[in-house]
Amino acid sequence: MPEYGLHVPTRSERRGRPPKQVAPVPRPPRRATAAPTFDVVVTAAERVLVDGGIDALTTNRVAEVAGVSIGTLYQYFPNKNAIVAALFDRYLAIFSEIFVAAIDTSSALDEAARKLGIGVVARFQTQPAIFHMLWRLRGAADVHDRLASHLEKMVESVRRLLVRAGMTDDARTRVLAFMLVHAGDGIANGVANAAGAAGAAGAAGTAGAIDATTVSMMFVEVIRALSRAVPELQQPAAEKPE
Repeated sequence: MPEYGLHVPTRSERRGRPPKQVAPVPRPPRRATAAPTFDVVVTAAERVLVDGGIDALTTNRVAEVAGVSIGTLYQYFPNKNAIVAALFDRYLAIFSEIFVAAIDTSSALDEAARKLGIGVVARFQTQPAIFHMLWRLRGAADVHDRLASHLEKMVESVRRLLVRAGMTDDARTRVLAFMLVHAGDGIANGVANAAGAAGAAGAAGTAGAIDATTVSMMFVEVIRALSRAVPELQQPAAEKPE
């Protein structure tokens, strides 16, 4: 008998409950010797996505392409979305390296934008379809916090570059860094989706006319124009604060 109006589920009712969702969180190996297996699975997932699209991505298929047992795969990835999350981490690390290299070797905003554009486009052109599919899978893989953290670090790096280039370290500088990073991120996502959609359709329609190199170079021109509109960035190098 239920007490105080509360219903106590029976064993059969508890068995009929839908299974609790497993968070899409990869479990990287603790031992260095197991790291190659983890990486092989992530690489296999990338191959499955590129060759067969999102519908082809299953843990069984990834394990088959990786050449590992499904049990081994589940040691590191509780579900396929955890594999996608690890693939996101891989590409975030790649683009972070490109970004940091462009920022750290530049003394001016337009110089950094040019180097970043060249580096990102070169990486994008090797496999444009993967970026389109990763963007579509970002919700299922629950990578929003990862992306937000990545963008915050980029904003801070651009802020430091603006200060090196002559701007005062104040709220205006931080806002400009925020605008530049998020504008660039939005454009990059747009290009990836346009190129990916065109590739999936197998046609060169309006989306197919979007060229990543052209977009990148035009964005650099916008950065240059913006730099000319900021008086502090036009000081001769000798006059800029250390």
